[in-house]
Amino acid sequence: MDSRFLRSYLLPHRVRVWLYSKREQASSLIIKLEKLMRKRGMEVAVHSSAPPELHAVRMSAAEAKRWADLAVVVGGDGTLLRAFHEVGSTLPILGINSGSVGFLMEVMPDQVERAVEALVKGDYVIEERMSGIALIGGREYSFINEIVLSSPRHDKLIRISSYVDGALVQSGRADGLIVATPTGSTAYALSAGGPVLDPQLSAFVLVPIAPFSALLKPVVFSSSRRITISIDCRCRIVVDGLVSLEAEPCEVEVRGVPGGLRLIKLPFSEELWSRLRRRLTDTIPSQAAL
Repeated sequence: MDSRFLRSYLLPHRVRVWLYSKREQASSLIIKLEKLMRKRGMEVAVHSSAPPELHAVRMSAAEAKRWADLAVVVGGDGTLLRAFHEVGSTLPILGINSGSVGFLMEVMPDQVERAVEALVKGDYVIEERMSGIALIGGREYSFINEIVLSSPRHDKLIRISSYVDGALVQSGRADGLIVATPTGSTAYALSAGGPVLDPQLSAFVLVPIAPFSALLKPVVFSSSRRITISIDCRCRIVVDGLVSLEAEPCEVEVRGVPGGLRLIKLPFSEELWSRLRRRLTDTIPSQAAL
């Protein structure tokens, strides 16, 4: 065997990073990040929507899934959700916050140099979280946070029936229903009165929106159970706030996907519960420690 090939085969290849951002506010940060990565010998490609000032190769999500080692997402939680819906669980994702709270984002703007150094050295872990799949009309829709079911008309209550393993658990009228993963339990579901779930759980929380029926309460079920939601009229279903569709009859089956979301965690990052306090109080990181 050619010795040059052997050396190339035995030595680790340079870290390949796919940069993703769709926020104009993040332009200066992503340009800085790309320069830092190249300086440290990383191979960099960018999403086609990246700022024109970047001279890196433009690469679609389909190409990135085959080429990259990881995705670095610059923006807020919504940007990370969009990136996931393009690459799925194929690539581990590191979030760099250019928004406000950024609950899913791992790195603050003033930490990007340390983050690049950690990536080069391999000084990180990959946290696997459960994601969800909603089966609607014979099609599957993946989600990180939640699906939301409601009436296409905002002035109309809907009757929601929830079944677990074929048994009716609860039924009543409400404005809608949120079905959230543990990751999504700190988003819309929390605002609607649901509990916070540990992100390492494999479970769903069902949270009614403005329930008219007094017995409709948030409930938590293991993702190993067969969960079906049925609504007595045409309904609107919103997936992670990104995909909206209408269905009639309105019946949705929800399943968990173990390890469906892979997040890169760095040793210096803010720990989860501090981040949660910040989410609950809408404070910046320095204030959350007070």
